[in-house]
Amino acid sequence: MSPLLLCSVFILMLTCTFTWAGQNFVSVTDCPQDANGWELRSKKKNCYGDTPDYLCAAIENKEGEFGEICTKYGLTPSNKCAVLNAQTHNLDSVECKAASGCPSQPYIPSELWRCKMILQFCYF
Repeated sequence: MSPLLLCSVFILMLTCTFTWAGQNFVSVTDCPQDANGWELRSKKKNCYGDTPDYLCAAIENKEGEFGEICTKYGLTPSNKCAVLNAQTHNLDSVECKAASGCPSQPYIPSELWRCKMILQFCYF
């Protein structure tokens, strides 16, 4: 293979890797407010494979803006809010700055619907 072809393949692989979250990101007006709503939106999003987990979360530093992605997640640490990174739309977490109601225990981002405060006021 020529060096030019190898370089082209490498650049294409990097582009696909870094744009995956952006490709499955969808801007939404709100996130599900209960388990039933979360389940319905999860089924509609149809996450599978390497990114099997549905997530709806606030977009970091963009008050009132939310997005949905397919991802793979673990626990979000206590006193942190699961958010979508504003540039990459990947799952991220930020320090909780709310006056009260910050998560005192680690939690699974799929249960964000239980934490109305996190979805709306976590870092404002």
